[in-house]
Amino acid sequence: MDTVQIKTNLPKLLEHLIKNHGDIDTVCDTILREVENSKRPDETDYKARHNHLKMLMNALDRLRDIPKISSISMEVWISAVLSLKFIQRLSALLTPADDAEFSDLLRSKGLSPRKAKGQGAFDALIDTVQRSIDNTVRLVDRQSEKEIRKDKPKRAAHVVEVVSSDSSSSDEASLPSGVIYHTNNAIKKSCAMRGHDHEM
Repeated sequence: MDTVQIKTNLPKLLEHLIKNHGDIDTVCDTILREVENSKRPDETDYKARHNHLKMLMNALDRLRDIPKISSISMEVWISAVLSLKFIQRLSALLTPADDAEFSDLLRSKGLSPRKAKGQGAFDALIDTVQRSIDNTVRLVDRQSEKEIRKDKPKRAAHVVEVVSSDSSSSDEASLPSGVIYHTNNAIKKSCAMRGHDHEM
């Protein structure tokens, strides 16, 4: 059976891989293939970063469920998925900012980022990815709001009908006809709006 046809059904995928290949390394390689082959997003491209994190979380969920829905024993899973080398492989899929968050979380748990392994490191990685997913959701929303505001036309600062007490002013010669301007002659360049005693 083609793995592409069953990749959305994890139990069937694992059954197929174990039957045809018989080792957990092939299973893990298949689960990580999509996210490892994807391009790392730019830190400020929050939407792409969010999509990448969702893909990574999906892979982590599948890795975590291997012992529950396959014939692979817990002992074999621990030796493969919770090893130092594999945790480093997983952390390499993080963006620099997320990797820094992962390292900080490991230190808070008394674990060395360079020697992180075991269930504690795996759980910390899942926590880091989930937090980053939640953060990027907010960042994507903010970015969308900024783009909407940017596309809106700007309103004029002052649209007024005002009157000048000095009809001979050279400035008024260039003003649109039919518009009456108010000015305060005590101010050199007074605001045109009625009741506004400040310079433009």
